[in-house]
Amino acid sequence: MRKSWDDDEIKLLYKLFEENKSIKEIGLELGRTYESINKKLKKLNLSLKNRWDDAEIKKLIELHEKGVHFTKMLSILNRTEQSVYSKMKRLGLHSLDPNKQKFINNEYISKYEKYDWKLIQEKYNEGLTTYQLFDLFKISERSLYWAKNNNKFFPRNQSEANKNSYKNGNRKKSLKENIDRYRQLCLFKFSLNDYPDKFDFSLIEKYGWYKAKNRGNNLEGVSRDHMFSVYDGYKQGILPYYISHPANCQLLPHKLNNVKKRNSSITFEELLRRIEEWNKNMVR
Repeated sequence: MRKSWDDDEIKLLYKLFEENKSIKEIGLELGRTYESINKKLKKLNLSLKNRWDDAEIKKLIELHEKGVHFTKMLSILNRTEQSVYSKMKRLGLHSLDPNKQKFINNEYISKYEKYDWKLIQEKYNEGLTTYQLFDLFKISERSLYWAKNNNKFFPRNQSEANKNSYKNGNRKKSLKENIDRYRQLCLFKFSLNDYPDKFDFSLIEKYGWYKAKNRGNNLEGVSRDHMFSVYDGYKQGILPYYISHPANCQLLPHKLNNVKKRNSSITFEELLRRIEEWNKNMVR
């Protein structure tokens, strides 16, 4: 009967591997066969041929301390994403958010970040189908799905967005009409935690979130504000995509938001510039 590996054995295996021990030496230390050690190393994605030397480890730590983006580290070190991430994890240079997404220096790591999503969006808006995008940019259906969920790829127009939503069963047909329906479509649908450097969280720490009297009674709290207002968007016939974009959001004490009412604090031209800058920064 095969002996299963416990946590202490795996930790010791990592330690011996880092010390550049041979499989034979590791086997003698752990009391396991050559085949057992070799198989476990493969499962843990540890290759004897691609071990990190001291100079590489020193370089990795240096790049991390300088705040170099993860994708740039890969090219500088000439190593795979898994290799660098695993090494950083063992060196304690990584952190995880509540959803267990990988972050380094608060930057989300994804192999899909490397694609030029701005150019892909432009080609899609020009009329290319998704299958043509797959062929032209060598992207997969999974990468496109990731881009949609991370605000890097959008429908050509609101009609397409609604059609996709109904098709996927994500939205029931609303009974609301006119501006009420428009207001519904313009709700902010993103999480502030996805953009920690874009919003003033100190306001939330100071005042908390706004809550009505029957919902917690924090009338001094903070709420999200559409800088270019929903009302002006409706009057000018602007697509909800622009009004609900994160670049149109600011955090305000709810009392100030109430004073602002239907008025816009920026023009539509300013909003377009903000969205362009936002999307440019999101494409790494």
